[in-house]
Amino acid sequence: MNRKFISLCLIISFIVLAFTACGNKKAEDQNGKSKNVKVASVKKDSIIVESEFAGEVKAAEETGVVPKMPGKVKEVMVKVGDAVKKDDVLFTLDSDDLKAQLAQAEYGVEAARASLQKTRSSAYSQSHIQTQVERDQAKLSFEDASTDYTRYSALFEINAVSQREMEAVKTKLDLAKQRYDSAQKNLDLLEKSSGPESIRIAESQLNQAIAGAELVKTQYGNTTVTAPISGFIAAKNINPGEGVSSAAPAVIISNTTELNAELNIPEKLINKFYNGQKLAITVQSLGSGTFDGEVASISPSIDAATRNFKVKIRFINKTEDIKPGMFAKIKVAVDSRSDVIAVQSQAVFAENGVYYTYVVKDGKSVKTPVKIGLSNNRLIEVTQGLNVDDKLIMEGQSFLADGEAVKILEK
Repeated sequence: MNRKFISLCLIISFIVLAFTACGNKKAEDQNGKSKNVKVASVKKDSIIVESEFAGEVKAAEETGVVPKMPGKVKEVMVKVGDAVKKDDVLFTLDSDDLKAQLAQAEYGVEAARASLQKTRSSAYSQSHIQTQVERDQAKLSFEDASTDYTRYSALFEINAVSQREMEAVKTKLDLAKQRYDSAQKNLDLLEKSSGPESIRIAESQLNQAIAGAELVKTQYGNTTVTAPISGFIAAKNINPGEGVSSAAPAVIISNTTELNAELNIPEKLINKFYNGQKLAITVQSLGSGTFDGEVASISPSIDAATRNFKVKIRFINKTEDIKPGMFAKIKVAVDSRSDVIAVQSQAVFAENGVYYTYVVKDGKSVKTPVKIGLSNNRLIEVTQGLNVDDKLIMEGQSFLADGEAVKILEK
């Protein structure tokens, strides 16, 4: 029994010694072996922090076409998706009644014009000639009477004519003067009122007839509805035979040559945008390509419901692959630092709320706590803990412990 116990103890001791020896050898191997790492020298750099915003793409120019007058649709020349140019005919309204009214109005113009011509050339001229002849005759009679009166006055002075004869000559002169004054007054009145007034009335009637005809002509022209802008037919809400009014757009035209990406920007970032600002735009459905955009407008007031400002980014639809309703993204710089220590994000770790990196000093890794500032997807600003030209471990630090021997591999 004792012999067996002793044998068992010896076997256990041997096993323990063997494991201990193996363990010591492995520790010696580990202590004597350096870990491979890759490093980069710490340098100063610039760091830019960007925020990404998404918004709906809309046509920069879109208009709803409504007729200037209600009516019944006669013919529709377009369908959804058609390309149209400015002043192309979109649809027409029934115009039979207006066509008849226009013919009648144009006849009225011609009648008024003929009436004016007649007034100018006949009635007034004849009346004026007759009145002028009467005035001239009265003038001659007055001049004859004046001559007689002068002659008789001289004779009366020498008692060559009687008092009765002198009084008769004076009466004749007075009557001639009255007739002459009356004829002149009639002529003046005709020239100042009768003739011109008749002409003015005729001219007014002609102008009224022309205005009425122009109104009907305009209404007749409004039965043909044309495109106010060039673009594509985005919607068509009419069909032949249907009634149409200005209450709702009959056709909607979108000009997709220029587009707007409409973004909702929170108030804390709105001052990062300004009119004319150049921004790169990506359209999700078209892949990673970018389009050159420019801030076209910034809403001057905030939306009370969303607490956001509306910003429109204008860009050119060069290939016409972008359609209204698609979603676009833009990035805008919201903060930046220049001439600061900035390292790649893969070199910085966090542990219990403390950030740290590994640097190489005297052939060993040194776990170095750091304080950070700005960061983006690529770089992190280090405000404390690192110095320019420190050897920062970039690869191989995942299973690295503080103080371990390291071997720097060439890049």
